[in-house]
Amino acid sequence: MLGLLRWRGRATATVWKLPDRIVISREERTARGIALPVEPTLVVPRGAPQERLGAALRRALAGPERRQPEPRSWDRAHDRLVEAAGVSSHRWLLQSGLLVRVRREGRRVTLVPTVNLGPRGPERGFRSLPDNGIEVSVGLDDTALGAALAETLGRATRESGRTGRTGTGALAFDPDAQD
Repeated sequence: MLGLLRWRGRATATVWKLPDRIVISREERTARGIALPVEPTLVVPRGAPQERLGAALRRALAGPERRQPEPRSWDRAHDRLVEAAGVSSHRWLLQSGLLVRVRREGRRVTLVPTVNLGPRGPERGFRSLPDNGIEVSVGLDDTALGAALAETLGRATRESGRTGRTGTGALAFDPDAQD
């Protein structure tokens, strides 16, 4: 299958770590440079084999990036991502998720974890942690690509003291956060 995929140009994806699943969503930009989730949006259960995780990431990064039209309704721009995440709203996803940003340029894949600073306040949102990122070749097999993604997901974190809500109503705590 590797031979069928085109690896020219660039592509980006977001990978969301949630309590029961990993959601991988391809992103493409509008003319104004705003990133939007597009198909494919893939769900991998937590604890799935690394080969499955790598195969899903490879699928999300396949093909060149295309410019997306501005959405007719910004309120619905993230609906497919919210549905795949199994949460009630985009805000809940932002509160509960841990995020890795993935970028493919040519035959190189860069995986960058983030710190979730929460949805409120001047330091809200996700801040990239490029010093904790991993760069690999698209030539890796699915198991090795999945292992690199799993390692990077382990480096994503939530600011100490902040918690998020999951779609089940339970609080999601980052086990790696310091008290």
